[in-house]
Amino acid sequence: MATGILKAEVLEIMEGGTRKVKFTYEGIFNEILDKIGLMPLPPYIHEELKEKSRYQTIYAKHDGSAAAPTAGLHFTEDLLKRIRDKGVSIAKVTLHVGIGTFRPVKTENVEEHEMHSEHFYIKKEDVERINTAKKNREKSNISWHNIM
Repeated sequence: MATGILKAEVLEIMEGGTRKVKFTYEGIFNEILDKIGLMPLPPYIHEELKEKSRYQTIYAKHDGSAAAPTAGLHFTEDLLKRIRDKGVSIAKVTLHVGIGTFRPVKTENVEEHEMHSEHFYIKKEDVERINTAKKNREKSNISWHNIM
């Protein structure tokens, strides 16, 4: 790295081109990444990101996703309030997208494309809220959001 505060040694090149890397640094790893790292952007965004906060949803709580949350950037506090005021119940799910989201599909059959793992968090009350809505056949609008 140009700044010298983080050094990386590639220990192994694994199947699919991913690397096992050993980092050497002084301080707190995530703070160093915030200082020198670049936010991964989808291939359809061609401009340099000048402010990280402009590429984050208003309800972001947990770091960990490898993909930017483009699906939720249009939500504002005012819009969520207007949605709630119409009687819409909102359940929250945090999805941490894996790095495979940036990998192009190179197989003839999309089902043979290898994806990296992803994980999510959902509170019990939000599971119950979703299940109750399904049971009561309430109208649903699902919007997935990744938090970087």
